[in-house]
Amino acid sequence: MRGQKAYAHDLKDWWAYLGQHGLGWQSVTLEDVAGFVTWLRMPPHARDGRVAVLPTVEHHCSAASVNRNWRR
Repeated sequence: MRGQKAYAHDLKDWWAYLGQHGLGWQSVTLEDVAGFVTWLRMPPHARDGRVAVLPTVEHHCSAASVNRNWRR
């Protein structure tokens, strides 16, 4: 069940990113995927683009969490 919850959360993030950027899942490019990874690493309150995040701010998601999105 834990894996299913993580998968559902990852899908929620993916669809939120696509919707926020006006992207359709059928036409996603490699650049869009790179943008999603960058977006995942931002703190949730900064993901809407209204808050600037300095490069010195620690990533919100670990590399393992980001990688989990792409192992599925």
